[in-house]
Amino acid sequence: MEMTFGAYRGKPVADMPTWYLLWFVSQESLRYAHWPLVEAALHELHGRLGQWDALVAELHVIEAPQRGRAPWRAKQKEAKRAENRRLHAERQREALRKETRDRMAWQLAHRYNVPSGTMTAEQILEAFEAGTLPGQAPRKAAAGADTEFSDLV
Repeated sequence: MEMTFGAYRGKPVADMPTWYLLWFVSQESLRYAHWPLVEAALHELHGRLGQWDALVAELHVIEAPQRGRAPWRAKQKEAKRAENRRLHAERQREALRKETRDRMAWQLAHRYNVPSGTMTAEQILEAFEAGTLPGQAPRKAAAGADTEFSDLV
């Protein structure tokens, strides 16, 4: 008998790998919809693995399987939702960090009369950290204080 669908369409059941036959016969919906083909696969597996009656009794599906979501799919979707929530929170934190740095840069530019459009926010913050903004007095670090501006954000 030849396979009528899937990756092995048109190939004899005897030519299919054992792992595929095992997967094929383990699918309830396929056992329900394609029992004659599954039975041919089981005959082939019988020749390969033995214990024909036990295999048929265990794998034969008489009633249609329930339709609905598999429990593993729900777990998979919940994991994806959790990852999306984590990524969203990370993007929000990064946007807040950038907004805060831009606001600080604007305040520094206003305080030290930096002409508009001459420096980017990053350049203003770097110049402030280096003490090189026009009219900026050199900064003196307090004992044990971190002089990095980036730690404030």
